[in-house]
Amino acid sequence: RGAGQRKAQARTLQHGGYRFGARDLQVDRPDGPSPHVIALATGRHLAAAVQQRLVDHLDVGGSLVLLGLLPELDLEGRPCRVLADALAVAASAVVREGPHHYPSIASRSWLAPIPELRSRWLQPLAADAGEALLVDVATGSPCGVEVRRGAGRAVLLTAELPSHPALFTSVARHLGAEPGLSVRADVPGLFATTTATLDGQRIVHLVNVTGYHTSVRLALDGRDLHGGAALVVPGHTGAMLPLGLRLPTRPATTVVWASAEIASVSPDEVVFGAGLGGPGGGPGTLVVLETDAEVLEVTDGAGCDVRRTGRRWTVAASTGTPVGVPTGTPAGTPPVRLRLAGS
Repeated sequence: RGAGQRKAQARTLQHGGYRFGARDLQVDRPDGPSPHVIALATGRHLAAAVQQRLVDHLDVGGSLVLLGLLPELDLEGRPCRVLADALAVAASAVVREGPHHYPSIASRSWLAPIPELRSRWLQPLAADAGEALLVDVATGSPCGVEVRRGAGRAVLLTAELPSHPALFTSVARHLGAEPGLSVRADVPGLFATTTATLDGQRIVHLVNVTGYHTSVRLALDGRDLHGGAALVVPGHTGAMLPLGLRLPTRPATTVVWASAEIASVSPDEVVFGAGLGGPGGGPGTLVVLETDAEVLEVTDGAGCDVRRTGRRWTVAASTGTPVGVPTGTPAGTPPVRLRLAGS
């Protein structure tokens, strides 16, 4: 929830469907393989060791997105241009807005056509070997450039930028990072990501920060979730939906996909909460299981359609009278209780 570069970069990339981890650039050696793209929000001060780590990352073919002032000092305030010199980039004095000056930025090259943006400050750059991506409308001076270093590429954005999904997604895609999670919502403000175990079990997290019921379609690594049908996430709510999640039932059960949260699990029963979407994308709940157990009983406030194909069970609950549904959830989506037994 931070302001400035932190909000503009991290929040916007997540809004664009990017799921990312964190890397401590201050440790001596990276833990595991280096990521292809490092996105970093900076100011004038950046430790020499961190600057060198970024240069090394570029030298082995990595990419860098830097948002903020060009680092030219270390953490003690001493001149330190390790990164700037490696990229052959120099920065001029920061141009700030004032009573009679309102900086604006225009896009160039492959970043166009991003509409003109207002900015409270910008820092002109001189990069003889760089390609201008953003320029000061008043002077034409670059404040966003792409620079190559060895086999790597760096995009430097030295201006205050808003949360702009099209801009940051264009930069990330240009550097070879594709969003793994496709989010198509009819109202802006639906955030989605996934968490995963080492063996690939996942939870899909949906957070609707707006006050509107939002219809959303999701795809993970190019594969539609929920059969490509829409889920409806109420305003100011969130949900954690299982995806390939193994449950400790007897015998074991895997929730391939469900449009509802898991409310409780016991050795012979799984209870799902209010559903965000049923068969055909309408109200209700859709649950897909893989198990050697028999689904002996389905209990909810509406009729359920239960189908089996080998080890796969599909349970589709249509509209009905809500039973114990928390306030704010869509009408007609009662909880679904599945009783299991060994086959």
